[in-house]
Amino acid sequence: MKRGRFFRALVVVLFTLLFALVIVFFTALIVHGLDEKETEKKINEIKEQMVTVQPQTTAATTKAIEREIESTTATTVTTTSTGNLVPMALDMSRALFIGDSRTVGIHDTRVISEATFFAKVGATVFDALGAGFNVEGWGQMTLDKVLTIKSYNYIYIMYGVNELGSDDEVILNAYKKLVDKVRTAQPWARVFVMANLHMSASFSEKRDDSMTNEALDALNEEISKFADEDDMIYYIDVNELFDDYNHAMKGSATGDGLHPKSQYYAEWAGWLLQKTCDALNFD
Repeated sequence: MKRGRFFRALVVVLFTLLFALVIVFFTALIVHGLDEKETEKKINEIKEQMVTVQPQTTAATTKAIEREIESTTATTVTTTSTGNLVPMALDMSRALFIGDSRTVGIHDTRVISEATFFAKVGATVFDALGAGFNVEGWGQMTLDKVLTIKSYNYIYIMYGVNELGSDDEVILNAYKKLVDKVRTAQPWARVFVMANLHMSASFSEKRDDSMTNEALDALNEEISKFADEDDMIYYIDVNELFDDYNHAMKGSATGDGLHPKSQYYAEWAGWLLQKTCDALNFD
């Protein structure tokens, strides 16, 4: 009898423990389910914030976004000669370079080989507004024709060094006419007005007062005033890349005192791509 009561009591205890374990198990499942729901709720709240909080935009950035949607972009990465990686989402087949022998040098590096180059050795801003140049793949063309033959995303302009010695007002009037022509013909393009490269100190010192780095600086300062970022016109100064402590082109970067060596043109091309990315807020 005692043994029977003992076993009945043992069975009751075991069933009680089993029942308690079942209750604990289901309670844990319920709590876990609530935690998952709470976590999912938080994730959805964060997603909603990410969607509803938008960066402030200006008329210029709105134009830029519309222009980028309209064009097909190719994502690539290039490396400058100093080893810097340049991230890009740029369709450089829709880039146009307008300039003189220094712009021809950028073309000859083939770093931006897919771009269109309206440039000629010895050219001036007056020439750009005149009969035109021979354009690779297209033949002799005026700037008006080049500007209407396709749509461009990016247009780069550099003139000034060959004009030194002419009246500054005459140079600047022609330059303004060029910028206005480009903007009118290509209203959605980003236009980069580029400062003229400095000469080496030894080259500048051998010239008269009309063709010195000081004269170039004065001209560059006036050219910089054509920039209007609200209208997607940017002023960029490559001298930060090549200048020595005297604000002249480093002697090691040039052979003739006026033009960079070929490897430095490649560096310049990479710098231009980075500056374009900066304007697009890709950094």
